[in-house]
Amino acid sequence: MIELGYMSENITLSQKKLSAVIAVITLVLGMTFLLPITHNPAESNAFVYAERLMPLLVAILAYLGTVWVFAENSGASYKTPQSQLLIHLILPTLSVYILTLALIQMERNATWWWVYLAGILLYAFVVLAEYQDLNPGQSRPNFAGILLIALSHALFFILAVVLKLGLLRLVLVIPGIFFGALFISLRMIKLRTNQLKLGWIVILGLIVTQLAGALYYFFITPVQYALILTALLYSLISLTSGYIEKRRGRSLFLEPILMISIVLLIFIVSTLRP
Repeated sequence: MIELGYMSENITLSQKKLSAVIAVITLVLGMTFLLPITHNPAESNAFVYAERLMPLLVAILAYLGTVWVFAENSGASYKTPQSQLLIHLILPTLSVYILTLALIQMERNATWWWVYLAGILLYAFVVLAEYQDLNPGQSRPNFAGILLIALSHALFFILAVVLKLGLLRLVLVIPGIFFGALFISLRMIKLRTNQLKLGWIVILGLIVTQLAGALYYFFITPVQYALILTALLYSLISLTSGYIEKRRGRSLFLEPILMISIVLLIFIVSTLRP
């Protein structure tokens, strides 16, 4: 049995807070089921405005709720968190934003509810992994890092699929891809190297965005589109992290080469399927 010392009270308290936040987000996300699906982006009515504002509003709610969950004291107010806490709020906020985008664009059927439940669980896993990474004295911190890497790239993959499926104009897709790549790069490079290299992070975002724009009108499926962009982002983050850590040779290029090879194989197989 692992003795957590004085941290045990905070963990129990945070679990109670997390349950309350998940309940509120679940309720608000459930309201998106009532929004009609808009097939014409040029429409302008109350439902369209609600559809456009809902992802932002739910993301703000998730941000504030996550701050409350991470607060050390039960009486902490919604003050601006310390700079070291901000980095841990990126993925929880982004996960809810992407989930809301996906739910709004989906047909209202049984699959919608499965995605709805999976998205809530995804948010919970992200918050728990970030909380564990925020408190490295707890057990299995390495597992939290691995989980965050997997979840962050899964989020970017979902974002790319949603943006491609939405049949939006390229001018609307580009900012979404850029900021998604920017935030994921920021979090992953900080997680891998414990450093913030803003110049490199912006460059990675621009490279991924350039490819996203070039591929947008190609005759490829949304899944293939997202696979290519996610593989590129993962490889660039791996190369940049290795460069920052002064890795050279095989240790620097092995991970990106493996990722690109796996995705290329999946892409070829998916293309050859009848």
